[in-house]
Amino acid sequence: MSAADAARRKLAQLKAAEASLRATISKYSREAAKKRKDAANKRQSAQRRSSASSRARYEREASSREADVAKADGKTADASKKLAANLRQQRDEAARLERAEGATQRRRKRDDSQRQSREKAHVREVARLSQPTVRYVHGVRKIPAPRPEKQGGAQSRFAWSEAVFEPRGRSDAMG
Repeated sequence: MSAADAARRKLAQLKAAEASLRATISKYSREAAKKRKDAANKRQSAQRRSSASSRARYEREASSREADVAKADGKTADASKKLAANLRQQRDEAARLERAEGATQRRRKRDDSQRQSREKAHVREVARLSQPTVRYVHGVRKIPAPRPEKQGGAQSRFAWSEAVFEPRGRSDAMG
């Protein structure tokens, strides 16, 4: 597995954890708001009571709700800290993913360049081998490609060579 794939998978896991943490924060925030409202209602009820014992009971219930609010706020704060750490990890992982993708792209580019260089060298070698060469003691000379014959009144070289070099040793009379 490539580094880019590992970074992508880790980033996906972190995003899923982020969603879970945001849901947790939302849940505890709603719970704290509800308990806060209940505590305020209990305090108002306590103020309306004329009896000291009823007022004390409502105050205790309000205090209990406020303690629950503090717990829910603490849980919200903890989840917020975890969310902040998760977001930092996501940022780091995104940077790691970007570096890995850049490295992959550079490696692909380098491999393509090397392949093209090998192909060019092969083409040069094939071209060199397809051209006839004569090796002399003093060096290597390339034989030029034959030039087309000039048209005109003169005989071609082939016709001239047939005229000059007749087969020897055999005559038509000998049979």
